[in-house]
Amino acid sequence: MQLVCNEGRKAILQVNSEGNVGEIYFCDGEVVHASILDLEGEEAFKIITRLSSGDFALVYGVEAPQQTISKSWSSLLLEVMHTLDQSQEDGEKDNLLQLSKKLQAIEGVNGLVVASPDGVTVIGIDKDLPLPGGFTAAFLYALGMEFGEKLGLGEFDHFTVQGDNMSLIVFARKKRCFMALVDPAVNPEPVLKRMLNFLKLMG
Repeated sequence: MQLVCNEGRKAILQVNSEGNVGEIYFCDGEVVHASILDLEGEEAFKIITRLSSGDFALVYGVEAPQQTISKSWSSLLLEVMHTLDQSQEDGEKDNLLQLSKKLQAIEGVNGLVVASPDGVTVIGIDKDLPLPGGFTAAFLYALGMEFGEKLGLGEFDHFTVQGDNMSLIVFARKKRCFMALVDPAVNPEPVLKRMLNFLKLMG
């Protein structure tokens, strides 16, 4: 697409994906028209550029029947990339939420905080208990990393903190800090083992 726009020639890019034909028209170095199904303009352009498979054909010298797009081609592509990134981010968060709910459902776990390394809480699930914030999870994880290094224990994987009212399990997986709140009457080590085994099965 960039090549066609840089050439500045009139052209049409036809895409046939499972019987649905999409068309993108170029003129004077810009995208001027797009259509697929009963859609036209920017909406059609975004759908065509998100197609993951199909047959493509580029024909020069074809003039657009009308102009339905006025934005620059670079702006159009940036919007498409932003939409794809947002969709991927939303999908990852949905998967993380489902995973967190299953971890929190393990017997003995009263709450779960999932945070990014900078301390931003991504997910917080509890059983009517006040949850500490993501910053606490990230701080404890960083603390464990520092002590593991200073004490020569090797790379930090996880640790538990046992208190009178609550026990904590802290570990990191998939660039996220997990902190589970465990019932003080329950031994946190078997709980941790079940959580890690579950994460391993989930990939």
